[in-house]
Amino acid sequence: MSTIVLRGSTNALLEDVERAIDDGVNTVKTLVKDNRMLAGAGATEIYLASKITDFAKTQPGLDQYAMERFAQSFEVIPRTLAENAGLKPEAIIAEMYSFAAKGPTFGIDVNDGSVKDANEAEIWDALDTKTWGMKLTLDVVLTILKIDQIIMSKPSGGPNVNNQPLPPRE
Repeated sequence: MSTIVLRGSTNALLEDVERAIDDGVNTVKTLVKDNRMLAGAGATEIYLASKITDFAKTQPGLDQYAMERFAQSFEVIPRTLAENAGLKPEAIIAEMYSFAAKGPTFGIDVNDGSVKDANEAEIWDALDTKTWGMKLTLDVVLTILKIDQIIMSKPSGGPNVNNQPLPPRE
């Protein structure tokens, strides 16, 4: 237990510092529970995207397109990293895909803007954090898909707008 006293020129600055400290404390708590880590810098996400895309190409029909779009959704993390570092996201992601064939550890080092082995650059993410993030995201997507299927499968039972009698059910 400890107390940290913060001083700053604006409330926005103090809130940012408080959030940063809170993130650091939560990271330490997570790593104390489970100290396993993955390659960071978007390496894991690009590797998963490349593997899902490869699998999607083997699937027949419309499922292939859904899987490819799902794979593209993993590009959000490296794209955001590249944009926030002032780099060209499309070029970085293309380079990361080419390195993904070599293994799951190649990510973007925002210090010099290059794609390199995240383990050598000592850029890691906590496995527990990444696992829960993906689980919760998948739960949300599946819930949305289920709701969409329910809405599309049943006609609405709302009021009759045109005051026309409804056709009899068979």
